Amino acid sequence: MTPFKLPDRYVQTDECYEGGQGIVWIYQDTDLDRKVAVKFLRPAVDREELLQEIASLRAIRSKHVAQIYDLQFHPKTKKPALIQEYVSGPDLWATTKAGVSTEQALLILYQIASGISDVHAAGKIHRDIKPTNIKSDAEGIFKLLDFGLTCDADPQPSTRQARGTDAFRAPEMYVPLPVPLTPAIDVYAFGVTAWLIFS
Repeated sequence: MTPFKLPDRYVQTDECYEGGQGIVWIYQDTDLDRKVAVKFLRPAVDREELLQEIASLRAIRSKHVAQIYDLQFHPKTKKPALIQEYVSGPDLWATTKAGVSTEQALLILYQIASGISDVHAAGKIHRDIKPTNIKSDAEGIFKLLDFGLTCDADPQPSTRQARGTDAFRAPEMYVPLPVPLTPAIDVYAFGVTAWLIFS
């Protein structure tokens, strides 16, 4: 059950996915005849976190980043629902578990690196690069998802919370807090992701 009803143009399907911040339901946008992914926040999550994610997505233009389409608000609580591009294919973990050749792996890594480069060129740090946050669309284009932890790269940010996924956290994330954040943490996570593809 979704937290609130969207405009009639959006028809809910039975497909949904759970994440750290909320639940993503898949809808059919009947006006534009396409599926969209709608992210609803969990009750305990601050709406500012999703608004920050939206601001980050609006700043990035890349075919390797899932794009934002629309934003709706609960009529009473004003909690937002983020409506964005639906990326239909499997995530990178499922793709590589099925087996890929060295040539395919290199092509996938090139696409991921291009997406990360576009994120950094927009002045952002993703902070949660990992195989389950990367999916392919119907045309085989790999896209970065889940910008819930994304922050501006300048002025240099820092964090007092070592958030993200343990195995993909850069070594500097394990020093005493606060930890300065740089694009290098995405590069490290990309390296771990590349190792997993080839291992």
